[in-house]
Amino acid sequence: MQALLERLSTLHGPGAYALFFVLVFGCGIGLPLNEDLLIIAAAVLVYYGALSAPLVIVLAIFGVVLGDALALYAGARLGDGLARRRWLSRIVPPERLSRAQEQFRRRGHGLLFIARFLPGVRTAVFFAAGTLGIPLRALWLYDGVAALIEIPALVYGVRYAAGNTDALLEILRRFQLALVAAVLVGAFLYWMYRRRRG
Repeated sequence: MQALLERLSTLHGPGAYALFFVLVFGCGIGLPLNEDLLIIAAAVLVYYGALSAPLVIVLAIFGVVLGDALALYAGARLGDGLARRRWLSRIVPPERLSRAQEQFRRRGHGLLFIARFLPGVRTAVFFAAGTLGIPLRALWLYDGVAALIEIPALVYGVRYAAGNTDALLEILRRFQLALVAAVLVGAFLYWMYRRRRG
């Protein structure tokens, strides 16, 4: 990952954008990279003027949604039996596939929206959606809307944070007690939720 990011930072112009798009698309089909970290790295390059924010956002949205669509298509065409094959089980472990299928049965198409914000399980979720016959148009809608929210927020959030570190540190100093309390309350509520379900 570090070598790819360093390579991306040395490129300029079309080569940098092409590499970024290929990597983001690859994340959607099981490339062992974290697409959020890749987008954040590109946002840092936007801050330093090496890349254009609008172009990074457009390429990231198309890359992630197309990668997710390919995972859904593979699930629809190949079925969940293929996930038991050794090479694919590394990308979509059978137990993760079973859990994702169960969640779709309980929650419906809205899980496509939620999956965009869950790193590490996206490919399995979209593959599972395909095995259950969820139509591609549902992915375009739910995943597309989620990408339109997440990706600009990441790019512009990183750009803002990089340019305002002193102001952000001052806010953290002022509200650190409230932030710690919020994290502890959230952790407690999550623990209670898991305990009830378990």
